[in-house]
Amino acid sequence: MIEARHLSKFLLVLTLALAACGGGTNDNGGPPPPPGDDGGGMVSFAQDIQPIFNSRCTSCHNSSNANGGLNLSAPGTYQRLVNVATNCNPAVPRVKQGDAMGSMLWRKTKPDPSLCGSPMPLGTAGLDVIAPAQFAKIEEWIQQGALDN
Repeated sequence: MIEARHLSKFLLVLTLALAACGGGTNDNGGPPPPPGDDGGGMVSFAQDIQPIFNSRCTSCHNSSNANGGLNLSAPGTYQRLVNVATNCNPAVPRVKQGDAMGSMLWRKTKPDPSLCGSPMPLGTAGLDVIAPAQFAKIEEWIQQGALDN
């Protein structure tokens, strides 16, 4: 009889603990968000990063006007960006996979004192200042290995 009473207390505590943790659902009671959807999953270059470039960068960094020798318009953005040396400091790649601080994209959008030229987007204090969520998405993508996904 004593063992059954302890077992029922254990099950009650376990049930309460699972309920407090959400039991694998989000705050709305639904399933967790898919990867790359601000749920801590993988960031998608095509779905998360290129749209940031499209809205913030391609007015100056496009096929007709590639300021700094950088064209961020699709298609081909990834190949022109990842593991490609910068014009201003060839020792620092535009994006170094898995190393945000070793990437000029991160340095210029942070902005970091080791950037070359002006913070980006041009005329702003840097993406981290004007749009911290977008900067965080780029930083996370680089840290996750800057995959072409």
